[in-house]
Amino acid sequence: MNEIRPQLAFRPPLGRRRIAPAVRWAGGFILLCIVVVASFLSITDWNFARHRIAAIASSKLNRAVSIEGNLSAHLLSSEPNVQIEGVKIGNPEWIAKNEEANEFASIEKIVVAVNLGELFRGHLVLENLEIDNPKVAV
Repeated sequence: MNEIRPQLAFRPPLGRRRIAPAVRWAGGFILLCIVVVASFLSITDWNFARHRIAAIASSKLNRAVSIEGNLSAHLLSSEPNVQIEGVKIGNPEWIAKNEEANEFASIEKIVVAVNLGELFRGHLVLENLEIDNPKVAV
């Protein structure tokens, strides 16, 4: 007697499966949103954030921090970077009350560049860190 086997549906290997149109549209939309936001952030004048960044640094260092120069960011590259000019770091309150010098350090310019690929993997890797003309009162 001949055995009749049911015909199995052909399934391509995992790497060759077609992506559903809805998934492609959703992925394209997400990619478009990322490009629009990155473009907007790259043409934005970052000086609006100087006081907020200085306030965050002040709270972390427990010292007065001010940014008196320009703040710029270049985000649309494989190594996005941020440039901060005119950074001043004050002495702690207990020293500032006792001495005339209120400034612990001043830095003319700081440039920080990160590796974008590693940042997407959850690792912060600095590709470049430049500190120009630092002055520290010891």
